[in-house]
Amino acid sequence: MPDDTDLITLLAPHPTGWLAEQVGVCPSTVSNWRMGHHFPTPQHWPALARTLEIDMDNLVVMVKRAREDRHPIEFVSVASRIADLSPDARKMVMAALRAAEAIRNLET
Repeated sequence: MPDDTDLITLLAPHPTGWLAEQVGVCPSTVSNWRMGHHFPTPQHWPALARTLEIDMDNLVVMVKRAREDRHPIEFVSVASRIADLSPDARKMVMAALRAAEAIRNLET
């Protein structure tokens, strides 16, 4: 995938309802992502990366880029810290997010 691909372009070809179902969010959430009003939160990154068939690191960078354009202070505190971690540390954080997602799925 080209480095200049943006999150909205990546989401565009997928039907809203299908994408929402795959990620475990409401269709209105996906619509807000597409319009750039809101952005995927870390808890949704593992499912979104799997659904879009992209590397988690690429997704984190795309979300970071999209959020910095809109809400630099709010997002930099989370995504930049994750994106700036060493590859091993980032894998550990992403594994923890996946585990949290699995627990959330067990509860529903």
